[in-house]
Amino acid sequence: MWKSLLARLRGTNPLRIYDSLPDLLAQARKEAERTDGDLYRIQEQLCEEYRKRGEAFRRSMPYRHLYRCPRCGRQAGEIEHFLENPAVTDETSPEHAVSVRESTLHAVRKHGEPLPEDVRRFLLRIVRENR
Repeated sequence: MWKSLLARLRGTNPLRIYDSLPDLLAQARKEAERTDGDLYRIQEQLCEEYRKRGEAFRRSMPYRHLYRCPRCGRQAGEIEHFLENPAVTDETSPEHAVSVRESTLHAVRKHGEPLPEDVRRFLLRIVRENR
């Protein structure tokens, strides 16, 4: 299923690729509500499962502080999103993992700012590798 989705995303906007990555925090939140488990422990277990399968994913770490957009004044909780591609086994490589903040994604989506180049390259490589 994942490879067929990536095949359909080839040549598309990197944000669509980002949005297609499994959101492990959302999955963990559902599981934690169902089992009354620890949200972050569940997210880490999910990370290990995806790593074993060699599938790219997104894990997230919400912060307690808010960001405020200087262009529109939007205030929201800051989140650091970590994107990982376990298919790249060199963990020191920028092709293995990259991070992006929610405030940056807001600027990209709502104000047309460019996606950071390292994030864009990372997302496009995931699609290229899974042809």
